[in-house]
Amino acid sequence: MASHKKSLSKKDIRNIIIIVLACVLIISVLSVILYQRKKENDRTVKVAFCGLSQEITELIKKEIHESEEMKLAYFELNKDDIDLGAVSEKFDMIFTWEGEITEKLGKFSEDIPLKINQSIPSSLRNKENYTILLDHYEMAFYKPLKEKYNLKYPQKWNDFVAYLKEASNHVFTPFFCQGSNDRTLLALIGLVVEARGGEAAYKNLIELLKTNDNLLEIYDQTLCTVEEGPLTIHSILDMFKLWTEQGLLHPLWYNASYNDVIYFMTDNQIAVLFDSLTEHRNVAYSLIRDYDSLRAPCDLSPNEHGVIAPAIVCTLLSNNMNNDDVLRNFATEEVQTRLSSASRLAPSHSRAEAYDRQADDVRFYAASCKGGPLPDLALALYQRNPEGLKKLASEIRDYLKAK
Repeated sequence: MASHKKSLSKKDIRNIIIIVLACVLIISVLSVILYQRKKENDRTVKVAFCGLSQEITELIKKEIHESEEMKLAYFELNKDDIDLGAVSEKFDMIFTWEGEITEKLGKFSEDIPLKINQSIPSSLRNKENYTILLDHYEMAFYKPLKEKYNLKYPQKWNDFVAYLKEASNHVFTPFFCQGSNDRTLLALIGLVVEARGGEAAYKNLIELLKTNDNLLEIYDQTLCTVEEGPLTIHSILDMFKLWTEQGLLHPLWYNASYNDVIYFMTDNQIAVLFDSLTEHRNVAYSLIRDYDSLRAPCDLSPNEHGVIAPAIVCTLLSNNMNNDDVLRNFATEEVQTRLSSASRLAPSHSRAEAYDRQADDVRFYAASCKGGPLPDLALALYQRNPEGLKKLASEIRDYLKAK
């Protein structure tokens, strides 16, 4: 027996339309209510700062402005006992140095909007963090020595060693640094690894130190292979020992203080100084003006390298609707220029005016290397563990002073 479909009457159709329209209206009203509720909840942007100097913290605060729709609440956190799980739940964004803290917060973070990231070079872009300012671990070459003896700045690591050997005929300590500073000591070891084996070798070193903090158990692990053979922490420390025997390094360089650095600079007895851009700024202009600040000589192509350039970054920790407005301000040429001028660090914005040639060079180094800016070992591993940093540095000094 054939079935018959009953057609809808005009009344039925009208009722369906009314029901659909009512549903659309309810959904629209609910959406408005939820939007208004979120807007009210997001009215206050909770901004955290961690591990930054008071000067940098205040500079950043000056560039964040309240409005009728947005209020700001600031929180300064102690990096040594920070609870990252709690941070991810309590705050909308955090300004800090890229390193161990931002790596752990990455799983809680919101992606940086592409439109904001487009203002900085591609090698500085990161989904989890927006790069604001850059420091740098540099090789500062004494210009009068280079010019007097017609020396050429080295491009490769072995050329650098040859440069130091030539300089040993003219100055007391061809290579020098503030070796008593734990962070500087580890940064130097990291820089040698990156210069010789590139970003991959440097990341191998970081992973190795993550797995074991006992120097004697890991110092023979191969990080990469160079023309002399396997590059290890052991081979690097032995290289420094050899340099002291050859007169390329002061015998007690690993205990050298800031005052020692200034003493030898004043006496024109350093051919190459290893320091950070921040430390560079603390030296009197009458001394530091005679030094050319360069990145370390590298053995590989730029596609295989990064540069040890600690970065101040912002990580978004919530989907607060005002986050983008706050962060977008730091992606402008004008704000980046002001921040570089006041901090004397390198801006990240491609067109922002840098404080000086040194800061401009740092931005160029970071932009020209595929690996971009890399945190030094202290930030990458011991940002919340100063005792771990102290322990490793002490073990390194014990090895260096042993006969």
